Amino acid sequence: MSNVLIGIIGVILFIGLALAGALFLGPRFQESTNNSKAAAMVQSVSQVAHAVNLYELQEGRKLPDGSPTLLAPSYIKTIPVNSDWVSGLEVGSATRFRLVYAPIGSSESMVNVCKAVNRQTSGSDVVPDIAGADELVGNVGCYVTGTSRTRVVWAKV
Repeated sequence: MSNVLIGIIGVILFIGLALAGALFLGPRFQESTNNSKAAAMVQSVSQVAHAVNLYELQEGRKLPDGSPTLLAPSYIKTIPVNSDWVSGLEVGSATRFRLVYAPIGSSESMVNVCKAVNRQTSGSDVVPDIAGADELVGNVGCYVTGTSRTRVVWAKV
């Protein structure tokens, strides 16, 4: 009889510890997922920005806007694209500088990923709402724009 009671107490204790672990560690696992997605995005836009810089240095002319495919295979093996979060990387003009940017969408998970990008690149998880690229500060980051509230990961060229 005592073995049955000890077994029941053990099962209850195991279930309690499992629930406590899930409640405590659940947000940590989600945060680490967001951080890894953010790091991949920052790496992708930075890699293309460096390839654009190399192209412009060696060719002596600017890469036409919206044409990062001209970089492959001479300056970058392949343009990094992850279908989970990016529809394509582009080179875009701004009045003061040029950007490589990747729209990542407006879902709730991308809001947290965008915050993680800014936390990794600038130390602040504030996501600026900008009207134009001239308002961007730093070399890499994430911002939100437009009525669609689309998040955009960017890197200066």
